[in-house]
Amino acid sequence: MKERVREALRELGVRTGDRMLACVSGGADSVCLLVLAAEIGAEDGLAPEALHVNHGLRGAEADADEELVRQLCEERGVPLRVVRADVAGEAEARHLSLEEAGREVRYRAFLETAVERNICWILTAHHMNDNAETVLYRLCRGTGLSGLAGIPAVRELAEGIRVIRPLLSCSHEEICEELRARGVAWREDASNEEGCYARNVIRGQVMPVLEARINERSAEHIAAAAQALREVWEYLGAEAEGFLAEKTVREDGALCVDAQELAALPAALAVEVLRRMIGETCGLRDVGAVHLEAVRSLAGARTGAKVSLPGGGYAERAYEKIAVRRGEEAQAPAPRAVTVPGRYELPDGQVLVLERKTLEKGDTFPKIPCETWLDYATIDDAIFLRGAQEGDWLVCDREGHKKSLNRWFIDQKVPRAKREKMPVLACGSHVLWIVGERASMACMVTDTTREVLAARVERPAP
Repeated sequence: MKERVREALRELGVRTGDRMLACVSGGADSVCLLVLAAEIGAEDGLAPEALHVNHGLRGAEADADEELVRQLCEERGVPLRVVRADVAGEAEARHLSLEEAGREVRYRAFLETAVERNICWILTAHHMNDNAETVLYRLCRGTGLSGLAGIPAVRELAEGIRVIRPLLSCSHEEICEELRARGVAWREDASNEEGCYARNVIRGQVMPVLEARINERSAEHIAAAAQALREVWEYLGAEAEGFLAEKTVREDGALCVDAQELAALPAALAVEVLRRMIGETCGLRDVGAVHLEAVRSLAGARTGAKVSLPGGGYAERAYEKIAVRRGEEAQAPAPRAVTVPGRYELPDGQVLVLERKTLEKGDTFPKIPCETWLDYATIDDAIFLRGAQEGDWLVCDREGHKKSLNRWFIDQKVPRAKREKMPVLACGSHVLWIVGERASMACMVTDTTREVLAARVERPAP
């Protein structure tokens, strides 16, 4: 078994002189990882260290785990760092499950220790059975190829720092046998037997039935299938990255793709493209196959169709495109009366500047979208800065024909998400200026204009 782990370390890129951080809980798997890392390190010129995270959840039991890890490290001359955390407190404060909070605490400790100790390799004790259980868990919850690919052997945690799993080719039974043969003790976590955790149900009830009634090598075969699917997924990932680089654009805070071009892709590739778009924009936490398929269906939906995503993000059909955006977007300003002159901060951080200006010979009307002049004499009511409202209109031609603001949005193919946050200057329902876009021709500057309302959008000073 040691030779398999040594070979795994080499394949993953660990070289003579490298420093490694073994994450040790006190259970059989991580104790075996520590024992083998210490031996291989001494033989191959590596420098292993250890990290133990005490979650503060099991009282004296947790303290006994910590003491065992200390003893094992002292016996093998492995430097140990212990991190004590209040996982229950963090779970409550952040509205996470204990399992989620514990994982976040551990990985934060992994990264902080690696940075502090200048370590580039973080070793965790995930093994073959963990991989098989993970695949089954994700399959039952709903997942795509990325989930069925199982636990990756290597994952970049930060630039130059990687988490690696050199025990993935080893079963839990092999690990326990290795420790028994060496006479090394380990601790059993009683929470692993609690049926309230879905993974414990798979470990304690589902896998034993599969191994007893279907095939005793079920875990091995599931893990092998996951590896095959990982190779397919990695190929699809490379294809998806090429498509994303060439075909997606950023517009108004959203990541967009042409709906027809997406629909023309093979289904598996289209789903992977969308998975990466969602990951880049909103994050993939709790995003499952049902969400990906729902977003893919937008390719055949009408403009304005929307799919909500976990965490508050959403995807929508915006005319020819599918747009994916975060849920926390800037909103239109709350209605407020403005005075001239005046400066008003907009939700996107820019500033609307209003000035009263007397026209002089030679003055040139601004020809850039972020600035406009309005004939002051045509404005006979209080001016408000606000978002679009039902019943808003503007004059769209020299003949004085009115057009509803909603109709203008549709004609200009302005996505609904953008409409909802575009500020306007208005007198009542008359929109004088869609800020940065279009002015009403009812306020057009003519040869008889003497004073103008000069409005412009500025970036704030750095």
